[in-house]
Amino acid sequence: MLRAMVPESPDAALRLVLQRQAGVFTLAQAVDCGVSASVVRRRHDRGWYDREAHGVYRDRAVPRGDRTRRFVALLSVGRQAVLARQTAGMVHGLSSTPPTSEVHLVVGCTCPHVRSGVRVHRSLTLRAEHVTDVAGHPVTTAARTLADLAAVCGPVRLRRLVAESVRRTLATPEEIRTVMRQMGRFRGKVALRALLDELSPLEVVSRSALESEFLSLTTAAGIPPTAMNHPVVDIKGRQRFIDAVYVPPKLPVELDSQFAHGSLLDWHDDRRRENDITIRGWLPFKRYNWFDVTRRGHLVVTDLKDALAHYS
Repeated sequence: MLRAMVPESPDAALRLVLQRQAGVFTLAQAVDCGVSASVVRRRHDRGWYDREAHGVYRDRAVPRGDRTRRFVALLSVGRQAVLARQTAGMVHGLSSTPPTSEVHLVVGCTCPHVRSGVRVHRSLTLRAEHVTDVAGHPVTTAARTLADLAAVCGPVRLRRLVAESVRRTLATPEEIRTVMRQMGRFRGKVALRALLDELSPLEVVSRSALESEFLSLTTAAGIPPTAMNHPVVDIKGRQRFIDAVYVPPKLPVELDSQFAHGSLLDWHDDRRRENDITIRGWLPFKRYNWFDVTRRGHLVVTDLKDALAHYS
């Protein structure tokens, strides 16, 4: 079985490299596989490969894409380059990452020769534990990425990035604080520390960006919910979940996102669920949507404070 996994020829070995690196390889890698530099150049002349950078080639059978661009950047820079900042945020799938047309890398030494479309950042504080592998890419961890992005993000975007990372368990607040201590002084550190100090402990059990926004709003107003995604048993004996609850006085809050409540069927199911829950002794539901929470937050806070004062 093991013998079958060993490439039978230099070309087979090179194909394995191409599979790992989205069709991109270096001349040195080809030579290591047993394919000579003269063969690579001859195939380039025949149209098999495109030369993407000095010593870096792409198999023409593989179309250019984001993953290909990232491998071209990594291999052209070398010197243990790692995807970082906005590019790392996109690789981790953080939806609030600032858009960029460049591939951002971080290296631990100077890099005088940089190709167009690549932005290289030098860092003397990059450690081995700050690097992970995502889809075959060497990339800064989510915690290190957040620390780097603190320098280029405003407070609202940075808060959403932190909340999403914690919500998706990409990074814990303590992991972020550890990276911050290891990095020493850096731009955006004060803002990032303040966001971590204000982050609700309920963030880890929230399930959406809307829930994160609601948590941030109510925590800042001094009325954080008792629990998020709280399980209850309705009148028919089924387990249901309430987005946010205040106990006492058993005040439920439903956060209406288009993703979870976008169809007429969802709407009717929500009403049946709420009726079955209120029969068990819960108060009438408070309902807020994205626009309420993000644009009319002061009205949401006033409404909740009035309800809590009335039912207490």
